Amino acid sequence: MRRYDAIRNLRANLLRRREALCQSLDLARSQLHSKLDRDVADNGDFAHAAEFHEINSQLAQVESAELTRIDVALQRIGTGDYGVCDDCRCSIPLARLRAVPYAILCIKCQCNRDTDGSRQHGFRSSTELGENNHLLLNANGVSAA
Repeated sequence: MRRYDAIRNLRANLLRRREALCQSLDLARSQLHSKLDRDVADNGDFAHAAEFHEINSQLAQVESAELTRIDVALQRIGTGDYGVCDDCRCSIPLARLRAVPYAILCIKCQCNRDTDGSRQHGFRSSTELGENNHLLLNANGVSAA
């Protein structure tokens, strides 16, 4: 019953976050349109408007991606798949779901995916470096510390 209650609370949090994201995206859209509708007086104004547009667009992309992940999580709650790892089919610990409520992978499987992706880009895995390493790696996988 404890897990059920926790998932119910997580659902409520996801719904609140979803509503906040929708409001934020609506506000960003309206600000963008009002900014674009005004006449630009000079090059400085144009540069400022372009910078505002770029920042607003990037923020909207991040918020839209999070909104999509939240929608998937809410759908998974409805189908009973929420909290089950897509890769290994084990239960995702509540601590992970509280930290990342739209997680679809357990920590182990997420690390495996991250490691596989980083190897494609020249990074070394933590197991290749030793479990207790505290090295900082640059983009080439070379110690920067």
